[in-house]
Amino acid sequence: MLAELDKDGSNAGLLADLLKLCTIVQDPDQDRLRDKSDDLYVQPLNVWPIRLLSVIEAHDKLTRCALFEYLDMVIVAFHCNRSTINSRKSSFIELGPDKARGVLTAGLHRWRHIHERLRHVIRSVTLGDDAKRLILTGHGTGGVLACLEAAYLATASPSRQLTVVTFGAPKFSGRNFANVYRSLGIATYRIVNRFDPVPRYPFWFPRIHHVPSTVYHLYDGGLHRAPATRRFDFILPGRVDDHRTVEYEAAMRSWMKAIHRS
Repeated sequence: MLAELDKDGSNAGLLADLLKLCTIVQDPDQDRLRDKSDDLYVQPLNVWPIRLLSVIEAHDKLTRCALFEYLDMVIVAFHCNRSTINSRKSSFIELGPDKARGVLTAGLHRWRHIHERLRHVIRSVTLGDDAKRLILTGHGTGGVLACLEAAYLATASPSRQLTVVTFGAPKFSGRNFANVYRSLGIATYRIVNRFDPVPRYPFWFPRIHHVPSTVYHLYDGGLHRAPATRRFDFILPGRVDDHRTVEYEAAMRSWMKAIHRS
């Protein structure tokens, strides 16, 4: 799934749905969130009906995730409304059961606030079946949480089928964790609105890395693969507004139109 992501538009509908779910999960009202997901099939970019399974929220309301049934898969969409800059003021912490796995920032302890409950809910909705495919997704720092959860799941259940799709995720990983993440072989697709500045923060601290380093730039009515985020691409035309989900949705619609024209 999502193989050769930049070669054709066969996965554009799925990516549009994932992006829409990243927007929906931002709503703190769980009743509205449920209504929005139930009505998602009427959205013009939607491919398949989506059913909300569960919502998990941290006590401080800053972090949440929602689980959705999508075909024969389960999608977990993450949201964290703590700003990237504030996250970077937090201390580095260790991740997971193996303390040698390296240190992280941005999203760090926010993930811990929901992880234990999420782990049990995933086990429940998949009926303990590691063959059930999971897609983890998130916009901004929500994308960081998706990567952290994927790293845990891949370590705890190496046979589980995992795909991670992030939109505009910031850098968050030390070199050690980035190497470990790559070694886990998680299919991860990092999508960035071409001039979104957030994935370039902080420009002055090269020891913080993206996982993966490969990026798919969303612009000019298509998705374009590049080996890494270029730090200063956004300076001339870029603006912080390019990070908003509505701007990502506009770029996605442009891609869908280009597919239909071809």
